[in-house]
Amino acid sequence: RNHITRLISFSKLSSLKTLSLADNRLLNLPDDIGQLQSLRILTVHSNALRELPATIGELESLERIDLHSNQLTFLPITLAQLKNLKTLDVSENRIQNLHPSICDWHSIERLELKDNPMTRPPQIVCRGGIAAIRKFFQEATLVGDIVSNGARLVLLGSNDVGKTSLLRGLRAGTADPTRHGDATVHVGVTSLQLGEGAKQLDLSVWDVAGHIAYRPTIQSYISEGSLCILAVPALDVYVLRECHDRYVGQWLECLQATAPGAAVLPVITKCDLLGEPHFLTPSAYEQLASAQVAWLTEALKSHAACISDGGLKLQLPVQCVSSLPSGEETLEGLKARLFALVLPETGISLLPSIHQAIPRAVLLPMVCIRALRDGRAPIDAAIAADKGYLPASIDLSVELAIAPQPYAVYADVKRYYIEEFAPALKLQPSVEALDTALTLLYNEGEIARLPAGLLLLNPGYMTRVFMPLVDPRMGKALIEATRGTLRSAIAPGKRMPDAERARIIVAAEHFSSS
Repeated sequence: RNHITRLISFSKLSSLKTLSLADNRLLNLPDDIGQLQSLRILTVHSNALRELPATIGELESLERIDLHSNQLTFLPITLAQLKNLKTLDVSENRIQNLHPSICDWHSIERLELKDNPMTRPPQIVCRGGIAAIRKFFQEATLVGDIVSNGARLVLLGSNDVGKTSLLRGLRAGTADPTRHGDATVHVGVTSLQLGEGAKQLDLSVWDVAGHIAYRPTIQSYISEGSLCILAVPALDVYVLRECHDRYVGQWLECLQATAPGAAVLPVITKCDLLGEPHFLTPSAYEQLASAQVAWLTEALKSHAACISDGGLKLQLPVQCVSSLPSGEETLEGLKARLFALVLPETGISLLPSIHQAIPRAVLLPMVCIRALRDGRAPIDAAIAADKGYLPASIDLSVELAIAPQPYAVYADVKRYYIEEFAPALKLQPSVEALDTALTLLYNEGEIARLPAGLLLLNPGYMTRVFMPLVDPRMGKALIEATRGTLRSAIAPGKRMPDAERARIIVAAEHFSSS
């Protein structure tokens, strides 16, 4: 027991086979855990983990995970990429719901969920293990009881307005401001849970960097079914007025052009700049920022007045927050506001994906897309999901040899779906069903779309590939030097950690000689 509270990086431990961090005080694991490509056993029980990084899905050798006695509230869907995973113990956590994609875990032999406040599936089903859970979701699909509880939340705003500190505070449930050098590069994709039990919602959060270098790329990450937070700092109103385009205008124009049906929640950030941060109440912060709120409200109304039809869904009044410890109540207020917008008491959400019914004709194409992404046979995966058990025809050794696809061309996916997938599952080969599945995955934040019909099936993977090309801190020489590793990173079957390590070496050599 070392009482460790934080780990910085695993990037130099690529040959590690067993990692035990039990009986510490860890709140999270580093995102670069995916570079431990030789890791087979991960033991992190008896800590304070609130979530797992999505990159855990890149640990292709992992066979056993012990996470009992933590504070996990959900399991990331990327766990389906662990094709060697046999045992997962997440007992004594705070998990209430499982995602239907858990049925895609073909190699899992033991799933321990005891002493979690399970509601879906109920605890009595979970006691039966993975076989009973698969059957539960199969039967729920047959009776039309599968609905989406996911949506996309996008954080927009200029650089240095406090978006990342705001997000960290929302996710941690306590103030967790960024340190110097923690600025978002390109876009960060994380998650946020709202509500509890049957009302628990899973938001895929896209923290879009505000630097001008990123502007041409961000439109691919915003969908009409998104909820967007527009973050504006609590600067002097004179400064805000002079910099209207930087803080408000360009973002509203981008949204109007890209996702005119998106809902937009305006937020004044860094309200602690306006007064002594001695644990002020939310109403006190609102008073301090009243001039900024009035200015932003007027700017939003002026924009709306110029749009005759199909304008953005502006969510007034403006919310005021501080991401310092003195402003924790404001973070709680914002989280409650988000939940009220996503799942209002009327039951009619602003976001089309929330409580959208997922019939079998749409669920199976979604299984197909996830199988392509994770490196599994789509037809076998869909048959298993459809039957509620793993047919004897599924050869797991063959599945291990299938390379994941972080991206795909829509035309190729459609051709495969129409000519092979739908006939094998005895589905009516409906392009409408496929498009509905893709739109739902897009609105939930699982995938992204690029021009020319390119689908990012694994956005986290691809955004890390693009990162050096849009990082304003990297000079032209370094970008040119990394192009080869970037090309190899997007080649089918190439492991991202290998490419990232190569890129780090290139960067280190460049900076050491400059």
